[in-house]
Amino acid sequence: MIDVINCEFWISPDEYDGVVEIPFSSAIGEYTVQSIVGTIKKKAESTGSSRVLFFNVNTDAAEPISRIGLPGMVSWLFKYPQPTVFSVEGDVRDSCLELAMACDLRVAARSATLGMTQLVRGHMPGDGGVYLLTRLMGPGIATDMLLTGRELTGEEALESGLVNYLSDDPAAKAREIARTIASHGKLASKYVKEAVNAAGDLTFEQGARLEADLSFMLHGTPEREAGLAAFRAGRDPRP
Repeated sequence: MIDVINCEFWISPDEYDGVVEIPFSSAIGEYTVQSIVGTIKKKAESTGSSRVLFFNVNTDAAEPISRIGLPGMVSWLFKYPQPTVFSVEGDVRDSCLELAMACDLRVAARSATLGMTQLVRGHMPGDGGVYLLTRLMGPGIATDMLLTGRELTGEEALESGLVNYLSDDPAAKAREIARTIASHGKLASKYVKEAVNAAGDLTFEQGARLEADLSFMLHGTPEREAGLAAFRAGRDPRP
């Protein structure tokens, strides 16, 4: 059964199969962004930390998100404990790209272009874009994109790791990925995300120690025991 919030501000988050889908299907206005941000956070927090978040952005919404942004959403999303997935049908620029980069996995249309173009207008990213782009792409390509306004094609973005998948139907592909992740152990997914996010700031020894500690913490949990029992019985661990 799908639980739908009746939201008058152009979004109605849906919940299904362990996923909270946040669809952006039309233009947003600068006077409604705070309400949109509040609705997203309320829906995610009402389910605890056990849901995969899926941001589904279509062509009509991509441009206004790029221009207006969602204040505070990037930093909140980057720290969200469960996996997050982002799909976009249109071009991904500026604030929209910052939102995408704050997610763990990104799916874009094959025809999409991706870029951080603020410097062309005499501005610079202000919501974590420099950090996120450098973290994902490395300083060489990130500096090029930031200083020149260079936009990557979908294929270039895929090859460089800025997106994980290209699809003719990015929403369907991302929804499939989100459901797959949600079908796995929620606590294990949370710990894997924590270890991955920490890896860039740790030495190998520190990263391996964190990984071992998190793995140890899974031992004896009901989730792990249920998974092992299902494996021995040759059945799906999901209820």
